[in-house]
Amino acid sequence: MPRELNLAVELGAPDRLAAPARTALVGLAEQGALDFVTLGTSFAPDPLAEIARVAPLTRRIGLVPTAPSPPTPPDLAALDSVSDGRAGWLVSDAEEEREETVIRDGRRPPRGAPPLVVSLSAQAPDSTWELAARHADVVLLHATDTAAARTARTELLRRVRGAGRDPRELRLLLRVEVDLCNGSDLGDGYDLRPPPAPGTRFTGAATALAARLAQWRTETGADGFHLVPTTLRAELPQLVHGLVPRLREAGLFRAAYAGRTLREHLGLPGPVRPVTDRTAHLLKEPTAP
Repeated sequence: MPRELNLAVELGAPDRLAAPARTALVGLAEQGALDFVTLGTSFAPDPLAEIARVAPLTRRIGLVPTAPSPPTPPDLAALDSVSDGRAGWLVSDAEEEREETVIRDGRRPPRGAPPLVVSLSAQAPDSTWELAARHADVVLLHATDTAAARTARTELLRRVRGAGRDPRELRLLLRVEVDLCNGSDLGDGYDLRPPPAPGTRFTGAATALAARLAQWRTETGADGFHLVPTTLRAELPQLVHGLVPRLREAGLFRAAYAGRTLREHLGLPGPVRPVTDRTAHLLKEPTAP
């Protein structure tokens, strides 16, 4: 029997979305037992503060903000504590140079280091590939098609082994832009996202998406998918009430959360090194012109 998929959804809605609506979206994703939600920098002026606000109002779902800069150990410890081990942090802006960061201070959070999530594309600079290979717990892969995704996965796992890590301790989720409304019946009050970046896309019904994800999983070897709705409030209910039940019927997704922490949802081991070691080498390297 195939391993169950990991599923995440992007909730990077525009700032104008009111706080209660944001919380309701996270709660809806939790109803579907999704592994985690990601929050872009547009989700709130301070995504770390937003997670601290949302975490007490949810119980199981993982919460992964996009940190504008690498968090400090106190930031990570606070996130881990307030979320009861459900927080992660996302490194984005992969095409930009990142400041050298050496974290020396702070205590290990009570449940270990929050998972490091790295957004990666085939066109990313080599420094981002190395960051993913050496330190990522989860990689959100941007690929133009399934063939490119499989090639990127092979290369990433090669680098992971080269860094002395066990590839089984990494989860690779393929980013998929989803348009379940097919551009129609949007109405007023929906939060339209910016035009999607090039990558793997799906247009159609949520029930058909289930079959497509199963196919793409076979073709790419991905552990799961990072779903990016085109119209968030219109499509998230379809993902939770349409896609998830079909995946469960196929034995590809959990019926309910079995664990309480994000690491448990992802099937990842607890960290064997403190936070201070895991995030000590986000090295600044020039991007190729």
